[in-house]
Amino acid sequence: MIPKIDSELGISVYTTNFPGCGGIIKKQNEDFVVSEIISEKAHSQIRSEFGYAVCKLKKNGIDTTHALSEIFKKYGIRFKSLGLKDASAITEQFVVTKNKIKHDFLINESRYSLKKI
Repeated sequence: MIPKIDSELGISVYTTNFPGCGGIIKKQNEDFVVSEIISEKAHSQIRSEFGYAVCKLKKNGIDTTHALSEIFKKYGIRFKSLGLKDASAITEQFVVTKNKIKHDFLINESRYSLKKI
């Protein structure tokens, strides 16, 4: 029998006729850790005279969009990311802004931190 939620999504057939094993992929954010990396060449080409500040956003329990939205509301700085990272995970990713920010720029909040690189 196909569960109602599956049939509402258009799933009408399973490839197996036995129930799943009841496994759990992740129980807590620490079970899924993602760290975005950039090449040494790209990292060495980051210069303040280009007008963009590059920062590393570390977060836990909040998605990229909401973290960047909170930063804009609290600090007035709009950052852009190259991709979204899971809210149910611990993640690190690079974000950029056209704002001029201090070399020692650092934000520490309960669910995220942001540091200029």
